[in-house]
Amino acid sequence: MFDSFRIMVAIGMAMLGLSLWSLYLRWRGTLYTNRWFLNAAMLMTPSGFGAVLFGWFTAEIGRQPYIVYGQLRTADAHAPLTVNAVTTSLVAFLIAYAFIFGFGSYDLAKLLRKGPAPLEEAMRGDDIARTPKRPLSAVDESLTPAKGRVPA
Repeated sequence: MFDSFRIMVAIGMAMLGLSLWSLYLRWRGTLYTNRWFLNAAMLMTPSGFGAVLFGWFTAEIGRQPYIVYGQLRTADAHAPLTVNAVTTSLVAFLIAYAFIFGFGSYDLAKLLRKGPAPLEEAMRGDDIARTPKRPLSAVDESLTPAKGRVPA
């Protein structure tokens, strides 16, 4: 338990350090080109899951000595939840994740059915036919069409 708590805190500090490093690199304008940072971010990808697991270990293992030495009954060691409360939260999570997964799958299937833009259209360079290649690239365009242009 001692070690799992320390590991959980260390992972949290590493995540905080990576966040601060990213802010510094963003300020300098090298966030997307710094290889050391990009490799560190890639290695830190599963760290949130690890921190949650070690926190769970800390909470659950921390209860065990009291049960083993008879200071806490096993029936008193669990959370005081009713069956209805657990069932309701489980159903709510299942509905929420089914909703999110369903719309995500639908959106992904729609993108796959559409396929990439034809090469000729991409090479033409028309502003009207142009589609954003990055999520925020459309922000540079004005909301009203220029004179003489018909919006697509």
